[in-house]
Amino acid sequence: MSVNNLLPHLTIVYIEDDDATRESMYSILVKLFKQVFIGRNGEEGLKICLEYRHTIDIIVSDINMPKLSGIALVKAIRKEGLDTPVIFSSAYKESSFLLEAIKLNISDYLVKPYNIRHLLTRVEHICQEKQKQKLILRQKRELKQYLELIDKVAIISKTDTKGKIVFVNDIFCEVAGYEKKELLGKPHNIVRHPDMPKEAFKGLWETISQGNIWKGKVKNRSKNNSPYFVNATIMPIFDQCEHIIGYMGIRFLTTQEETEKREFRKKVMDNIKECKKKEIELNNEIKLLKQKAKQFAHVDLISQALEDEKKKSSKQYSQIIHFEEQLKETKDSFDKFRHDSYNKFIGLNSELKHLSSLKTILENKYKEKSVDIKIRDTEIIKLKERIEEQNKTILNLKDVVAFRESQLRKYQ
Repeated sequence: MSVNNLLPHLTIVYIEDDDATRESMYSILVKLFKQVFIGRNGEEGLKICLEYRHTIDIIVSDINMPKLSGIALVKAIRKEGLDTPVIFSSAYKESSFLLEAIKLNISDYLVKPYNIRHLLTRVEHICQEKQKQKLILRQKRELKQYLELIDKVAIISKTDTKGKIVFVNDIFCEVAGYEKKELLGKPHNIVRHPDMPKEAFKGLWETISQGNIWKGKVKNRSKNNSPYFVNATIMPIFDQCEHIIGYMGIRFLTTQEETEKREFRKKVMDNIKECKKKEIELNNEIKLLKQKAKQFAHVDLISQALEDEKKKSSKQYSQIIHFEEQLKETKDSFDKFRHDSYNKFIGLNSELKHLSSLKTILENKYKEKSVDIKIRDTEIIKLKERIEEQNKTILNLKDVVAFRESQLRKYQ
């Protein structure tokens, strides 16, 4: 996502004790970000960070500030468990501050004066990385949940590269009739049924030892010699160097009873997913309502700020009021013109219908009285010419309406 696309979705806290720098930066940031919070010193910055901790995406702060330094500010929010990215700015390259910043996991350090475009690029990059980290954590949580769900409905085992069992889940033990301690360290063929041909397992080992996934139906045997059939998926497990360090098997019973159980469990899983989806939607709605509530809570402050701005620029405000009045007068004039034109158009349209009816009457009379053909033709031609003139008039009126509408859009 580019700067132009990402920044309007971010909330930034900007903390600067220099009035001129702070006001200049605010005038730029407020046009680019979804929401901008401003702090004049470290104490104000800390209060903002703690109050809006769940909505802030990034903090840009000076290091040397009155009341509370940037280092002390970050220490305080880190103590509260906030891992919000922070960019420090300073007119000096103090080595001691840099070391402290590294310890506090500061995202970046900019030396004043810095280029605003460079700051925005760093904000974008840092927030993108933060979003990626959040996405990875969410995917890991979801993967863990899926694995937990699979563990409840599937027969799962892990072996080393030689086929010795290193893990089995409870369902594996339940179906096979063994205790875990009886299976761990044993060859996986402890549950192989004698009816299974050796060629099938030879093909299985050739597939998975080459790093591929094997799928098929297998007949196994439990501890009490009872056969059971499974649909099996065997896959290799790799280390960070892409070396095979073992194999995982996921199996599902194929008996009618177990099929019905799996279908029931599948429905349970679907219901869990649906409930999770609804929970996320409700949490999003709650978050949105909280944001709106916070916005409403600051209506008085915003109103007061607007009043202050109006007092500071009363001349500009008067000009705006004057312009709004002119715009209203122009709009009223146009609305009257459009209304009159429309009425005229309706009248011309009615007259056109009347002329069309007259034309029909004349044509009928023409058929009845062939003697007056030349006279009727002349009248029809004149009527057509009149109709054409009326059509031209209507077209001209439409052009005028379109022109006035374009003028109104310019004012708007």
